[in-house]
Amino acid sequence: MFLEDIRNQVIPYRSDRESTIAVKFEPEGRRARRLVVHIFEPNGWDPDEAAEGFVRECVAKLLMNELVPYEIERLRRPQAKRASLFTLRPIQPWSVERTGGGLIQRVPEEDRELGRLLGNRDTSEAIFLPDEDLVCFSLPDELRHELRTTLSYLDSIPEPALPPWLPEELLKGSDYRVSIDAEELKTRRLAAVGRATMNLGWDGRGTLQGAVNEYYLLVRQIRWQMFLARLRIAVLDTLNQSLAAILAPRGVAATVSTANLAGLDELDALESRLATGAASLGQGYSAISLWQFGRDVHATAAAATVNPSARVEPTGTEPADEGQLRSG
Repeated sequence: MFLEDIRNQVIPYRSDRESTIAVKFEPEGRRARRLVVHIFEPNGWDPDEAAEGFVRECVAKLLMNELVPYEIERLRRPQAKRASLFTLRPIQPWSVERTGGGLIQRVPEEDRELGRLLGNRDTSEAIFLPDEDLVCFSLPDELRHELRTTLSYLDSIPEPALPPWLPEELLKGSDYRVSIDAEELKTRRLAAVGRATMNLGWDGRGTLQGAVNEYYLLVRQIRWQMFLARLRIAVLDTLNQSLAAILAPRGVAATVSTANLAGLDELDALESRLATGAASLGQGYSAISLWQFGRDVHATAAAATVNPSARVEPTGTEPADEGQLRSG
């Protein structure tokens, strides 16, 4: 669930089709739009939509791989001296390894056998891909460490299950009695998930809502949005550098940026205002909702459970163990 939520929320889907990625061109025109759309999606037509899909795909791969490479495919018209269109073709991350000046891609035996059947002369076991033909995405060291640590902690939390011998004993009609406190097991598991995701702020798809007070729940949501923003920044920085290198020789410039999404400065400011009591819980929830969904979907629910005008003075740190979690 954790990885799936990152994939779905890093560039959130909006029901009103409001764009969350914006592509700006210089100069503006059909040629520039066609060039950029073709880089992301050869059969696409809308640059913002094509860029959204590309960023989502790239982030999904980064969650599971240290390096996510794309090859710059150059398309030329017959007898043309230079390429007229470009496309970023994905390369399977598991098939490459870094070497001086580029990547070495291992070619599976079945692909080489197919090449021989088709009459290809070159059926090498490996292909060298120079850096000038590549766009490689990776996460900053700190962000990658935080993500891997969180995944490791989550993997160590066992799924709730009955002892393997219990169903058989029950089927046999045994009088053996086992005392199992389901609520205690649930509370302990919630505490473990809360500790594992505390730094990144994931709320376990709402499972922590009844276990953490309103202030710290909002702080977690801010941290989660910060994590997603840092992911977007890591991908967009590399993407924009690559677009500049590809398009500059064609006299075109394009920049991909977020639209209607929270930036780190805005999230930092909101967290500071909450910590000092300058913003209410209602204002905080509304801001997060607008950034995440494009509309204030929490307004009604927040009004029913939170006093919008209340200013909260936090005390201590976020709950870190089951003893500090609410049971209800």
